[in-house]
Order: sequence, then C-alpha cells, then structure tokens
Amino acid sequence: MYLQKLTLKNFRVFSDIDITFKNGINIISGPNGQGKTSILESIYYLALTRSFRSTNDKNVIMFNNDYFSINTIFYEQKTFSFLHICNNYYSLLLKNN
Repeated sequence: MYLQKLTLKNFRVFSDIDITFKNGINIISGPNGQGKTSILESIYYLALTRSFRSTNDKNVIMFNNDYFSINTIFYEQKTFSFLHICNNYYSLLLKNN
C-alpha cells in the first residue's frame, strides 16, 4: 500500500494543496519554513490521528480559519482507499477497481 495523493486544507501553512506521490521513494525538499515538516506531520496525523508537534488540534489549523482537513488516496493492488479527516471527524471509504 502506498499514499498516492494528499490534499491539505487549512493545515499549518497550507490553505489548499494537492500532492501526488509515486510508488517507491519520494523526496520532499524546499527552503526553510515552506511546509516540509507540515507535510510529514499530516501523514503522521493520518496514521495516529494526532500531531507529533502539538497536543491540541487547534494548533494545526491555519491562522484565521476554524477547521482543517486532510484527504488522501491510498492504493494497494487494484484497491483505492480514501481517508478524510476534518478536525476530529474521520471517514474511510474503500473502493475496488
């Protein structure tokens, strides 16, 4: 199984971003303060439903917003799994090709 797509809304420094990953090794690079750690934090949040940087979900919400959401697509052998997290609301949908 691998993470195929990650969409963040109002998560840390990202108001709205779509990131597509390939199967295998993916490199996240960029200047300081551009959100590399926030991308890793959102993936961590998917796995454990909490942040590794804060104990309060309000701290991951982008300034001047009242919610965040993480949407993902995982792929494994002809099966897509969709996971949606919005503050403390989680939903999972499995779809076979």
